[in-house]
Amino acid sequence: MDLLRVASALLVVAFHYGAAFALGGSYNSKGWAEIATLPREWIPYSWFGWVGVEVFFVISGLVIAGSAEKVRAGTFLARRARRLVPAAWLCATITALVLIGMGNAPGHVFYQWAGSAAFLPVWPWIDASYWTLGIEISFYLLVALTIHVTGAARLEGLAWLLALLSLGYYSVVLAIGVAPHAADRRWLDLALLPHGAFFALGIFARAILTTGLRPARAAGVLLCVLLGLVEIVGGAAGGAHAFGITGSQAVPAFIFLAAMAIVFAAPILQAPLGRVLPPRLVTLLGLATYPLYLLHQDAGGALFVLLQRAGLAPIPALMLTLAAVIGAALLVAGLLEPALRRWLVRSAGAIRSALAGALRPAPIFLREHSER
Repeated sequence: MDLLRVASALLVVAFHYGAAFALGGSYNSKGWAEIATLPREWIPYSWFGWVGVEVFFVISGLVIAGSAEKVRAGTFLARRARRLVPAAWLCATITALVLIGMGNAPGHVFYQWAGSAAFLPVWPWIDASYWTLGIEISFYLLVALTIHVTGAARLEGLAWLLALLSLGYYSVVLAIGVAPHAADRRWLDLALLPHGAFFALGIFARAILTTGLRPARAAGVLLCVLLGLVEIVGGAAGGAHAFGITGSQAVPAFIFLAAMAIVFAAPILQAPLGRVLPPRLVTLLGLATYPLYLLHQDAGGALFVLLQRAGLAPIPALMLTLAAVIGAALLVAGLLEPALRRWLVRSAGAIRSALAGALRPAPIFLREHSER
């Protein structure tokens, strides 16, 4: 799954660098006029890269279904926090420093940084890419609640719930013929209505890959794939219109279906790939997709602008930017994030010990109680 995660991350990067940047970038980079000098000729070849996010959601459902096995809800949430928090704090800090260096108002940047560091489910965020973290956390909380109430063995029930909620949502959307704009549906996103089927598909995939195909699971996969295609085709229609092109809606749909084929073929593909690629390298690349996703848009966009200001043509500047953000993501995943995570774990342990000591009754009161 790590290589599929890498491919999904690169799709998202290609979307921003090849299409979104050509239209002016994100809300943080609107004042950087030079960012619009990317050739619009790249848009037809990259406008569909956003589908990598949907593939990420499926992979997340699959991975979380595995990590939720045989653990308590508290342990599960603690593990997810150790995975999400250190890298997000590092990437938010890096992006904040870059934005201040580019001339963005420090007070506003700190406001955005604080929102991202606190994992606020709604804006402000230091980078627009943080919009998916609230959706992921909503899914984690539902998984933790399911573990607490029914046990991890009932995650397939959660998958059916998510799939049916998405079915209801898209039934209404198709009936009225209008989908809410992304900016107006944040609370629907956090309720997992538009994207719940992708997480559910990952849960069903995990169950099939570990304990075999059953009729109910096959039905769940079919329903989730169909719902996923509804979301993707609808998003493709709006995306192509926004970019002023006549891109085929079949392109992102085909990419999604190909990715799902890879998910279910993973047991067959893993052995030959393991003989070609070192497992430790593949694992590191998979871990680096998270910081790459968080860093590439605004921090990467700033570097692209600076390289152009230094006299580089758009294409060489973009290639150097891509190399730099990949290198930064590898540095965060391989060195900085593990170090910060270890420090946070030690600090949390020390705080718990200190609190336990402070709340422990003094010996004199224990002795007084025993003498009564």
